[in-house]
Amino acid sequence: MLAIAARNATLLVGLLFAPAAIAAEMSLRESVMHPLPLAEVPAMREIADQTYLDAAKPDHAYDLYLPDSKAPRPLVLMIHGGAPAVSGLRKSPLFRSWALQIASRSGAAVAVIGWDGDKRLTGQIDTAYAHIKSRAGEYGIDAARPCILTFSAGVAAVVPHALRSATIAPRCIVGLYGDWQPAMKALPDVKNVRGLPILVVRAGRDEIVPDTSAPAFVAAAQAAGADVEVLRHPQGLHVFEIRNPGADTTRILEATLDFLRVNTRARGRPEPRKNNG
Repeated sequence: MLAIAARNATLLVGLLFAPAAIAAEMSLRESVMHPLPLAEVPAMREIADQTYLDAAKPDHAYDLYLPDSKAPRPLVLMIHGGAPAVSGLRKSPLFRSWALQIASRSGAAVAVIGWDGDKRLTGQIDTAYAHIKSRAGEYGIDAARPCILTFSAGVAAVVPHALRSATIAPRCIVGLYGDWQPAMKALPDVKNVRGLPILVVRAGRDEIVPDTSAPAFVAAAQAAGADVEVLRHPQGLHVFEIRNPGADTTRILEATLDFLRVNTRARGRPEPRKNNG
């Protein structure tokens, strides 16, 4: 099992984070094999490998983490970046740790979705969400308005899709170390972004996605009425939550988890939202 996980991690990093040579004490390949540097949380119910798209491609699936909290639990959709579903990223120790921490601290259910990581295929996310929503009663969740959490290339693909989507009406959006320019370009297509909580998490020394696009997005989103918060790790590398251990990392992780705890329970913006286009 560990050999399979290591092989999958090698594949996913090569596809998600190229270029290959990274000057850091811990490589990107190694980073996904580590949990978050936070205290462990209690075990909880996990519903694994729920295929949503094609039974012949079982990696088009999600894993659902259900905390011991009162139903119906709010929902967080956790969506990786530019790796294909077959990469195994959704099963990595890093992503599992994120899901467990979020669920434990917020009482929300967390669905970690495997998809093909291509901005042309964001419809896969809608299909996964529809599958989760159709089983909301069985899972004991409130799937009407999920929070969205994404990373890296997912910021460029998933965030603009969520903003424009007539299917997903996000309760909140969190993006870590990604390119925010596509999301900024999507804002004029959104009928109403007013009051939407958005957390922009920046890595000041990101060697994969330069930390340059966030300020323009933040200004445009705030001008449109979104409730935007920014966290910036001045020395942060890509996947800084593992590769930059220390006080700044802990501060940002705690603040991100707190943002999700507060906003998964908040009433937020009304639905439905319509695409202007």
